[in-house]
Amino acid sequence: MNTAIRAIPVITLGLLFVLGGCSIEDDTDDDLDEALATAPTVEVNFSFGQKTFGEYDYEFVDATMRGTIEREDGSTGEYAVPIKLAYPVGGGNDVAVVDLISTALWVETAQALAGNPHTCARGENFFDCPDDVEGDSSGRRAEAHQVPVGRLSTGGYLLREGYTYLALQWDKAALETLGPEPPDGSSRRRLSYGTIEEADDRLGIIQDASRWLRDPSDPGGDVAPQADPPANEYVVGFGFSQPGTMIPNLIHDGINESEDGLLYDGFIPSGVGGNCRNFIEEFPYHETLPCFLLDIDPWATGDAKVIKVETQTDLEFNFFFGPFGRDPGEEDPDVEPNPNFRMWEVAGTSHLPSGIIDVSAFGGENPLRTDFGPVVRAAFYHLTNWIKDDVDPPPSALIEGEVEDDPEAENFGALYTEVDDDGNTLGGVRLPHLLRELDDGT
Repeated sequence: MNTAIRAIPVITLGLLFVLGGCSIEDDTDDDLDEALATAPTVEVNFSFGQKTFGEYDYEFVDATMRGTIEREDGSTGEYAVPIKLAYPVGGGNDVAVVDLISTALWVETAQALAGNPHTCARGENFFDCPDDVEGDSSGRRAEAHQVPVGRLSTGGYLLREGYTYLALQWDKAALETLGPEPPDGSSRRRLSYGTIEEADDRLGIIQDASRWLRDPSDPGGDVAPQADPPANEYVVGFGFSQPGTMIPNLIHDGINESEDGLLYDGFIPSGVGGNCRNFIEEFPYHETLPCFLLDIDPWATGDAKVIKVETQTDLEFNFFFGPFGRDPGEEDPDVEPNPNFRMWEVAGTSHLPSGIIDVSAFGGENPLRTDFGPVVRAAFYHLTNWIKDDVDPPPSALIEGEVEDDPEAENFGALYTEVDDDGNTLGGVRLPHLLRELDDGT
């Protein structure tokens, strides 16, 4: 059975952007809201110096965030995770961004190579790596697979607008495999080297990043002398694909709440569809599952604001269960929509445009170059106005089509998109490449 999607008002880019194989049982649910952390410290490993973006002078550093985790069972643990930090010297726009980096590429490499991610030098073909050089511990290819998609998809926009930016490594599997120290003795961590004792500690680490950005001078949280980031009143979390699927978990399990209020005022999950993260005890400690199997509503927000950005293939490819990530209130007149949630589906775009990650290096053919970055930048702009000044963002914009909702169907969870006479997808956010001449010649 297919379910038709009612027409949703189309949003043009001009309106959006006024400035320019494991068990599905979740064995860790009881622990998710109890992995709390104390104030962290941040030590600078390497300074890249300053650079000017617009009216702001930025300091760029490669650093390690260290902290202590207090767990539900009464035990404590320590972590040391690599971060990349860019902050406006002298103050910015009072908003910090935590970019939960994607480690999905190296995980796929590790699985393809029987768990050894060190066997390929940077630049070699993804699936043609020799499996007889386990002694090569350069780790360079694995380093290249720690991907800060928030930065890549926004270019210099965040820095030109005065945001404090922190790219955060959260994945125990990545650090466990790569090790605590760079094998070449370098001081740079490259988002790749550190320690996380237990997989569930990632939750306290994500909390800690917000705490530190709000008050980096808090006792016990002093940073190395060469770093002096401003305190930020607001913090926004971004996650694309793999790490983005953690955001519904963070909201559902109360991880975003503290005695002082929200840790993250808003989130921008992207490329996640209707998926969430299932946390497991075995390596790699997490997997992707549709949220409905975990009893999580992916459109729930708590008191936070959420703008979700999805590409067309996130809706069409049934692995993502994209249509199930929509707010039912947007399509069912009998259901009240969540006023704190927006869903922007970008017509004519793919999950991994070559401008962000060139999948041809991994054997992909004819990668689509169409960049959804302008919509991600628009999401940051409107989310910032939403959380700071209570200015409502544009409404949700859904791609038109029919959802395959028969669990027995091969394409269960996919959207069969509707197209016009030119083959262009209908509905959703319309980037310039989908505009066409009208009857009046405009």
